[in-house]
Amino acid sequence: MDVDRILRSITAHPYYQGQITYRRHLPGRPAAYAEPAGPLPAELKASLERAGVKRLYTHQAAALDAARRGENIVVVTPTASGKTLCYNLPVLTELLTDREARALYIFPTKALTQDQLNAVQRFRLAPAAVYDGDTPDAAKAEIRENARIILTNPDMLHLGILPNHLKWHNFLAHLRFVVIDEIHTYRGVFGTQVAHTLRRLRRLAAHHGADPQFILTSATIANPAEHAQHLTGLPVTLIEGSGAPQGARDFLFWRVPQHTTYLREVVWLLEVLLEEQARTIAFARARQVVERILRQVRREIAPPLAARLTAYRGGYLAAERREIELELFSGRLLGVVATNALELGIDVGEMEVCLIAGYPGTIASTWQQAGRVGRRERDSLVIFIAVANPLDQYFLRHPEAFFEKPTESALIDTANPYLLLGQARCAAQELPLTPADLALWDPVLVDLLTILEEDGQVMRADGRWFYTGQDYPAEKVNLRTTGRTFQLRDRGEKNRLVGTMDGHTAFSEAYPGAIYLHQGETYRVEELDIPGETAYLRRVDVDYYTMVGREKSTEILETLSEKELYGHRFAVGRLRVRTRVTGYIKKHELTGQVLGGESLSLPEEVLETVGMWFCPSPELTAQVKAAGLDLMGGLHAVEHAAIALLPLYAMCDRSDVGGLSTVLHTQTGEPTVFIHDAYEGGVGFAEKGYEKAEELLAATLEAVAACPCENGCPSCIHSPKCSNFNRPLDKEAAILILHGLLGRTYEPAASNGMKALERANLTRLLGRLKGATL
Repeated sequence: MDVDRILRSITAHPYYQGQITYRRHLPGRPAAYAEPAGPLPAELKASLERAGVKRLYTHQAAALDAARRGENIVVVTPTASGKTLCYNLPVLTELLTDREARALYIFPTKALTQDQLNAVQRFRLAPAAVYDGDTPDAAKAEIRENARIILTNPDMLHLGILPNHLKWHNFLAHLRFVVIDEIHTYRGVFGTQVAHTLRRLRRLAAHHGADPQFILTSATIANPAEHAQHLTGLPVTLIEGSGAPQGARDFLFWRVPQHTTYLREVVWLLEVLLEEQARTIAFARARQVVERILRQVRREIAPPLAARLTAYRGGYLAAERREIELELFSGRLLGVVATNALELGIDVGEMEVCLIAGYPGTIASTWQQAGRVGRRERDSLVIFIAVANPLDQYFLRHPEAFFEKPTESALIDTANPYLLLGQARCAAQELPLTPADLALWDPVLVDLLTILEEDGQVMRADGRWFYTGQDYPAEKVNLRTTGRTFQLRDRGEKNRLVGTMDGHTAFSEAYPGAIYLHQGETYRVEELDIPGETAYLRRVDVDYYTMVGREKSTEILETLSEKELYGHRFAVGRLRVRTRVTGYIKKHELTGQVLGGESLSLPEEVLETVGMWFCPSPELTAQVKAAGLDLMGGLHAVEHAAIALLPLYAMCDRSDVGGLSTVLHTQTGEPTVFIHDAYEGGVGFAEKGYEKAEELLAATLEAVAACPCENGCPSCIHSPKCSNFNRPLDKEAAILILHGLLGRTYEPAASNGMKALERANLTRLLGRLKGATL
């Protein structure tokens, strides 16, 4: 690809106004090779040579040698560096040596599973098959008995394989390797559930007579060896550094002009790239944003070119996803707008340009998305389009920090009792738990088994715990969420299944009146059947989208740790958070203008989680009031901005964290700001914020103070998920509070204080008026 030619087309466009603020050229690098300690089997070597592989990269040889020594390994190298050979070589070597040996490959998504099946089958050395939710029932027995490599995902391992392990005796008895790909995706709730599922796998494999070796791979994260050990419960050897060649890459930072939206920028960039026949993948943060981008591009570009762009995201049916993947790989599609569902190592062919519309939340994810282009040593172009939120704007002001910042740590919490409780039921149902089994899990498991015994769900006999329930406990444990799964059905097409979403998301995005987008089509939710776990939609043609409003309260259940920072109290502990959806507003698709709204009354959701909180000292709150600033608006603004910056320190997304601010909390007796994990039991995000509180607040202050807006905006203190529609907010008060929390002096100008007071009064007035319309 001629990067300069593409850039000339972009900069010559009438909409271009100097949006490119920074350009970093990342030169290509040559390959580095190494010989493994021992020869490969002749059949495997011949298969590699047929595929054009005559030598191994340094990391591939190191992984093969460590696996041959019997070590569990985790391989950490960039995207498109040949990680698949790091597990295929030792696995195929063993399968050629021992004709009874079996291997289990686990991938986080069905799409990646299908992609890697093709890679395994190209060797033509061992029968391999996918075993997942799309596998026909008629084929399953044949796969169990005859496939020597089975590719699956954690959900099928949890739901279909482990509870039926007696049918899998032959496979489990000869299980030699377990491969776990893309382990950086196993974090938070999902990662914690997968860690428990892997312990169940180890226990059942041992019961059937096997002790498999683990091979894990990951994108670059700060704690790969630690994370791999937490996932498997086993010691691992770290293989890092890549010997693979890399094509040159140009990385651009893009500032959205005032009085326009980042969606408008993405749309016209896609128009230019499609017209230039540049194969492009555009990533956006949310499902609905992906659909809105596709909808706008198809309106702007005439067929047949418009038909060569599609969308790809979670919630699509399996057949839709497979068709899109094949069309991308074949080149029939020129481009795709996707969520992070296409972030992983699926081979989508020779993509050339990557648009990243909004910081993905972590450095690791950003490089994963950038790695979707420029494969096979080709030059590529990546454009990071900074959206209006504090984290994007932080990197826009400090682009060097983006390239120098170390990657984040992946966090899971295997001691989370809320998640382990369901897994304990699953383990006991699969095989009675023995005292020896307890060593696989956190000691809290003993307490949980006692609770289950008192509740009559398990019975202890002969020193073992037996499951006494008549149900199928694995069906009640969703690995990826902490709640139920809702179906989305189109009433206009005989209740056709359109997609799925988890229960928490359904309350936020599938409430009655909500606008839902799918493959560029717009639907309105007519009914949310909560007992039936179904949202009923009907296709409509509207030019607005919807945002939900909520009421929220927070109760402190237990304080786990406290500290003082510059005279202000900080704490972390267990919280009970109550949330109820109260209404929604309609906003114009292009301008964001509020067009009205409706009130709602959905059932209350109760979440017990872990959070951090801090209470500004009485002296600081008095200073805010003396300056004529809005204390509540300042606390609220600090909460928003700190949540937005937390992903700098914890490998989380903004949606993984919630918050609440109040001028008088009933338990602390003081003004208090809460930041909490958005998952039952917590998974470590808020605790990381507590640990890094001073650094987090310093970055928050820099982001808010450096923003050129006067009264606050989405780039600093507004939140796209605010339950109160960003009311009230006071930027000047937030700056003063943050200075005080960091032990720094700050004198707001008197005029600023008067303006802030006027803004606060106006905000309250607008709030009352808005409330009257809901």
